[in-house]
Amino acid sequence: MVSHEELQTIASQPDEFTLSYVFSVQNFDSLHTLINRLIDATCGKCSKSSRTDIIALIDDLSSSAMTSTEFSSALNGIAYMLQHLASYGKVNGQRVGVLHVDGIDNKSLPLSHSLNMDQLLSYVQGIRKYSHTCSLTFCAASRSRNISTAINEAILTNFVNTDSKARKVLLVLTSGRFDNVDAVWKEVGAITLETGVYVFVIGAGYESNINGLQAIAQEPSNVFMVSDDNLETLDVIQSQLSYISCS
Repeated sequence: MVSHEELQTIASQPDEFTLSYVFSVQNFDSLHTLINRLIDATCGKCSKSSRTDIIALIDDLSSSAMTSTEFSSALNGIAYMLQHLASYGKVNGQRVGVLHVDGIDNKSLPLSHSLNMDQLLSYVQGIRKYSHTCSLTFCAASRSRNISTAINEAILTNFVNTDSKARKVLLVLTSGRFDNVDAVWKEVGAITLETGVYVFVIGAGYESNINGLQAIAQEPSNVFMVSDDNLETLDVIQSQLSYISCS
């Protein structure tokens, strides 16, 4: 079996547009990204744009919570992507926010580029998994909260009436193990329709429910599944976080 490292020695070197030119057919989303990159490469009037607002939404709801191992992998995945942001901290560059949804309350880091990368990584690695123990009153109140309402809150809070020139990206890290996948598909589809927000879903670990992940992404090519030993799978998202625009 050919390793990822061997393929990297054959492929073109990463550049400002694409972090990796290695694509694995095990990850069906990779081929879609390859097609997009071919279109970009053959466009005569393409230019790099770095103004991207990125929100990482961590699903820690009791109904679809990740295991401790999955939660740790999700945080590692976020950290991996952050470390490869080409324009974070620059004027008119990438801004990042984090939303941790646990059913009782949202813990959030608003969109910002004022933190340095070490501070941002420290914040992410300091997030702790919710214990899912609560009083009867709080538990009853949390039943109305689900992944659909969390996504709606994330979009309304971070992407409405903000910089119209920035690309808006929502990264959802979840198990995809929802009680009613069909309902999630309909609800999220209605929420994200015509918002201009690009939604990518990352399942941390191979026990994630692929149907649930696709219900959020609405587009199979925007679904990624990762574990700690293959975080490089997330390299293909970088071309979307620092994207090319064609005129």
